[in-house]
Amino acid sequence: MSLRFFPGGDSGPGAATAVGLNSAGVVVEVFESAKGRSLFCRTGTGSIDATVWNDSIEFDKGSDPVVALNDMGVVVTIYRSRRGNSLWCRRGMIIGKGIEWGKKQKLDRGTQPAVALNNAGIVVEAHQSTIGSALWYRIGRLSDRGIDWGGSAQFDRGGRPSLAIRDGLVFESHQSAAGHELGCRIGRLVIGDVQWGDRRKYADGSAPALASGATGAIVAVHESRKGDKLRIVCGELADDRVEFSEEIEIDPGTRPSIAANAGITLITHCAPDSRTIGWSIAEQEVQSSPAKPDVEPPADESQSVEDHSESEISRSR
Repeated sequence: MSLRFFPGGDSGPGAATAVGLNSAGVVVEVFESAKGRSLFCRTGTGSIDATVWNDSIEFDKGSDPVVALNDMGVVVTIYRSRRGNSLWCRRGMIIGKGIEWGKKQKLDRGTQPAVALNNAGIVVEAHQSTIGSALWYRIGRLSDRGIDWGGSAQFDRGGRPSLAIRDGLVFESHQSAAGHELGCRIGRLVIGDVQWGDRRKYADGSAPALASGATGAIVAVHESRKGDKLRIVCGELADDRVEFSEEIEIDPGTRPSIAANAGITLITHCAPDSRTIGWSIAEQEVQSSPAKPDVEPPADESQSVEDHSESEISRSR
């Protein structure tokens, strides 16, 4: 699988952005204001031909917002309180060009939250503890009351977790507690829980974010080790792990977020000035394996056929 990028741009002032995308091309973004800790949201439509952003509306106070969106138009956001380390969540529904939000729920205490949501109404949340580098997760389910959450459990140590969900699989990435090693693991949803597999390194950097689209591809973006450029990798599911391609550099920026669906990948990030939100959009291109010849060569003249199906990323501007 490869990505072909198309011209993006800036969507206005803001920071700490997070983005969601569903199979209908509906986009939801939440972000922190550039001047303070007001939280804003906006919807849009994401396509290669034209990505349109609607007006942003303030919906709460806080910081470090994340967001997930499913095909039914349900939105779940988690964010840190304006003062302190309380984590709050809200469920919303896309109505027209806006979002109708329900009441917020206090979730836990922590920092750097992550969230994923599927079409069956299962919500997965992860965050870092307020002291130290312990990473915690929990499972929730959409209900008439909002979200019914289960208890939390520690699953690793590190920072800046990111989550994606596809069918009964959960994909998680984070940076190591001791440095810039980025790892990814796969979990399987069971009754009210996740059975996590082993974490495997896939890159060096910080602030990882990953997404899983309907085509089955995994895409992940992160800051470079210097923290001034964004890098992206594509991956394919292979048994109990994700096989990633080599990373390439895309845009300057920090604190990226990524969403993928219906053959489209959308990235939002803080621009180098840390006060403007930038975005990029790419088309996912599936590469087919070379066709076999109709006639096999004689055994003494046969040569190995080079495999060109390895994931790679191309960029056109």
